Amino acid sequence: MQPQILVGFDFSSASQKALVWAADLQRTTQGKSVHVIYVVNPLPVVAAAETASLSLLSPEDIATIRGALTEAVQKVSVEATSEILISGSPGAALVEAARQLKSDLIVLGTHGRGALSRLLVGSVAEYVLRHASVPVLTIRESTAPLRSVEAA
Repeated sequence: MQPQILVGFDFSSASQKALVWAADLQRTTQGKSVHVIYVVNPLPVVAAAETASLSLLSPEDIATIRGALTEAVQKVSVEATSEILISGSPGAALVEAARQLKSDLIVLGTHGRGALSRLLVGSVAEYVLRHASVPVLTIRESTAPLRSVEAA
C-alpha cells in the first residue's frame, strides 16, 4: 500500500511529532508525498483577556506563517507539500481537504485537553475523528521530558 497521508499542523510539539511520524511512514511504504495543512481562522480573535483587542491576519501575517510552515515541513521531508487553508472550522477544513486529496490516512497531533476545555473551545482532533471517512491517527503531546539513551 502506498498511502496518501494528510497531516494537520499547528506548530505544536504534538503536530511536529505527527509530521515526523507521517514522513517516516511515507518513507517506509514508499507512499505518495505527505501533504501538510495549517488552517487559519479568518475571523477576529481576542488576543488576550487583558487587552481585549481584536485583530485580523494581514496578507503579511499569512506570508510569514506560510514561510514558517514551509521551513518546518522541509526540515522533516523535502518531498512533503504544505498549504494554508483559511476556514473558521479547522476540523471541517481538514476533513474536506482529506476528501479532496483522496487521502488514505489523516495524522494529527493532539494536546490532550480535558473535558471542560474541549467543551469550551472544542477539539480539532475530536471533530476529525468523528467526521473523517478515512483512518485518523492521533499523536499526543508529550508531557514528560525527552530522555537520551547513553551508550553503555
